[in-house]
Amino acid sequence: MLLFFILLLTLSLWKKTTRTADGSCWRATHVAKKTDTPGRFIFHSHVWNDDNDMRIVEVVYDNYALAHTIKTKNGVQLVLNKLYSRTTQASNDLQQKFRQFSLDTGVLAENILILPPNGHICLQGRQRTLLV
Repeated sequence: MLLFFILLLTLSLWKKTTRTADGSCWRATHVAKKTDTPGRFIFHSHVWNDDNDMRIVEVVYDNYALAHTIKTKNGVQLVLNKLYSRTTQASNDLQQKFRQFSLDTGVLAENILILPPNGHICLQGRQRTLLV
């Protein structure tokens, strides 16, 4: 999965992901509002009908980004951590960093998943705009 972060006038975060699933490509775009806390953004997803509190935990712009999101729907909170890589295979050290971060944020070990590489990077995908 590829991820590109762009700060727009320091007021928002534009997140574009290109994904491959079952051999097909699609692109999702989210726009989140910047908060007073550096690296923290919020948005409401009309697709999932939930409120999202997203923090960019660590970024090496030419390699990876680690994001931590607390999703709230009907008063129930869910933690979603994501490791975005610009390559099809994240290093073992980076995968271990992600696992440890997930454990530190309350994710059970059996709920931590590293998807296997699918052999290609999907750069062009069917556009799917998610209104948030």
